[in-house]
Amino acid sequence: MSNDRESWRPIPGWENFYEVSDLGRVRSVNRTIETRPGVFANRRGRVLTPSLSPDGYAHVWLCRGNRRTFQRVSRAVATAWHGPCPKGMECRHLDGDKTNNTPANLAWGSRSENTHDKVRHGTHPMARKTHCKRGHPLSGPNVYMINGGRRCRTCVNQQKRDRRARIKHERKVA
Repeated sequence: MSNDRESWRPIPGWENFYEVSDLGRVRSVNRTIETRPGVFANRRGRVLTPSLSPDGYAHVWLCRGNRRTFQRVSRAVATAWHGPCPKGMECRHLDGDKTNNTPANLAWGSRSENTHDKVRHGTHPMARKTHCKRGHPLSGPNVYMINGGRRCRTCVNQQKRDRRARIKHERKVA
């Protein structure tokens, strides 16, 4: 079950149930469970197959007794290898790959650091836009920087012209 080069650590809060490896894998450990009052069964540990959530992060379901808990693999690995998450921090993927859950690729950081990482890696949805929704390029002189965001100069100018024409028309009617 275990590779000689792969080392495992228990997931804090799930000791004696689950472990994570330095390769970013999750496994259950061998244990004895009570299936009915007075009836015990041995369960062999196995490597869990993670699922991908809609946002692209790997996750597993951890079970203890009759309780199931959703757990992101990245948070489990970071907690086991880097300690508990400090208050107000998030788990960052340093290379931008949401499925690379090795301890060397994970770190605790602020929301701001995480967002800057996304921009730097090209995974931030707004930062990777090259054109506005009307097809104008979002580069060079056609870009306004407003409140930290980019706006299409052509679209902004058209909106201003439309608004002025609407106000002028309303004044004539009134």
